[in-house]
Amino acid sequence: MAKKSTETKQVAKSGRGGVITAEVKEAVLAIDGMLRETRDEIAQAEDAGNMTMVALLQADMLAGLEGMLTADVLSGVMQLMNTRIGFLTDKNPNRPRWNKDKRQYDTPVPYGVDVVKHCVIEAMTKGICLVGNHMNIIAGQCYPTKEHYEAVLNTLCTNLRVEMSVPDWGMKGGKRAYVEAIATWKFNGCSEKIECTRGGEMDSRVVVNSYDSSSADELLGKAKRKVYARVYERITGSTLEPEDEASPEMGLPGKPAIVDGTVPEKPPKDIAAAPADPLDAAAQFIRVCEEDLNRCSKISNVLNMRAKFSASLVKGEFPDAMKKVAGLQVATLLFQRMSVICQDEFSKCTDTDAVLEKHGEFESTIQGSQLSDEDKTKWAKKAVELSKVRFEELDK
Repeated sequence: MAKKSTETKQVAKSGRGGVITAEVKEAVLAIDGMLRETRDEIAQAEDAGNMTMVALLQADMLAGLEGMLTADVLSGVMQLMNTRIGFLTDKNPNRPRWNKDKRQYDTPVPYGVDVVKHCVIEAMTKGICLVGNHMNIIAGQCYPTKEHYEAVLNTLCTNLRVEMSVPDWGMKGGKRAYVEAIATWKFNGCSEKIECTRGGEMDSRVVVNSYDSSSADELLGKAKRKVYARVYERITGSTLEPEDEASPEMGLPGKPAIVDGTVPEKPPKDIAAAPADPLDAAAQFIRVCEEDLNRCSKISNVLNMRAKFSASLVKGEFPDAMKKVAGLQVATLLFQRMSVICQDEFSKCTDTDAVLEKHGEFESTIQGSQLSDEDKTKWAKKAVELSKVRFEELDK
């Protein structure tokens, strides 16, 4: 009894909640030491080109965290969940969600300790901070945020600037918004730039999910995160995760949350049943194709998507005339995505030999595809144009 009284007095004296006991503090210091040591060893293995050792060290790190993240350590982490001081999730009990099947609002059940532990382990291995909203948990997965990318990029480069246009909501009733953006920065003393703009046959604007309740500021925040992710990929040559985006504020597509806990009298418009109008059905098909294409990072992926889209188009529940229009629009999207990929890949080439090698890879992939001869010529011509642009940039 005396011991409990002493602990109570110590907590009251410190003014804290008593989460960090001596055992927890020791465990956290051990985790920090293990992560630092393993990351140093991974860096040495990468420098030596020993990727097998890198894989084994990564596995060892995961196994170590699995055992070191005890219930006592995680109890403190759980208190950070669904707070901006810590990290947000798409299962916040303070934000009811509309259930279109039951036609009522449900109160989400917060993620359990197992899901949070899985995401914390992934965040720690990727160097993502657990506070400051650097991490979200979306659909049970760890999701690096705009704040995380911004913090990391500030250590990798200098003079980072991002200029963005007002969001373009596209066609009426669309679930996507388009934002033009230009990012500039300096890396190793050299000025770099990424343009996400629309011009001629090229449309590399940033695409983000949009809902009826989405504000321009919210959409610009999503777009900025995607731009940061592209800058990070350009500098490091790797990605933390796919470029798709979601928002714990709005929930996953089809399940928008209630802003500020206010329950409207009617459910949001964007959770209505699938469109019955043929024009809406065709527009929805195009939007889904565009979303899938935006996840593609290689020309081979785009070509695989082309076959998938063709099969889906045949099964589409709208008239043949609409299918023809949708097919032409998707063909344009395919070509635009191919152009964006080529441009990004060529921009990574640091000399003319690398440009020639990369162009040869593109040419081989295009000619070995199932594209028509006309499309092969068109795609190959675009690759040549983009390679010439990179040659001119390197000559300056």
